Amino acid sequence: MNVLGFGDNTVDRFVDRGIDYPGGNCVNVAVFARRLGLDAAYLGVFGDDDLGTFVRTAVAAQGVAVEHSVVRHGETSVSTLCVRDGDREFLGYNGGGVSAREPLTLDARLMAYAASFTLVHSSVYSGTESELPKLAAVGPL
Repeated sequence: MNVLGFGDNTVDRFVDRGIDYPGGNCVNVAVFARRLGLDAAYLGVFGDDDLGTFVRTAVAAQGVAVEHSVVRHGETSVSTLCVRDGDREFLGYNGGGVSAREPLTLDARLMAYAASFTLVHSSVYSGTESELPKLAAVGPL
């Protein structure tokens, strides 16, 4: 089994801790699948800013393939959070950055790549709704 995270990536900025974490639903699924021993990849759009480089490098360092993703001019998504009484509290969001404004359109090459996975995961924050019927037609769950 292999897993593809298709869509969003973000930086979770914990202001109370002064630390940024790479994330986003699709990135997290790919990273956790890899940690469970599965082959995993992430397919999406990274911003060309320092935070985009941070997320892309961190995901690749986890053993998740990112080479089919693209880098576009623009800012990376940032969610601002803090922890209060042990729970995450979301304080703000910059609208999803370039990955939400300019999500991937699956051409024939990317469709063939996505079709090579057993499972493709996307999320409500990815802006990939128009691409999901194409994925459903080529086979992966």
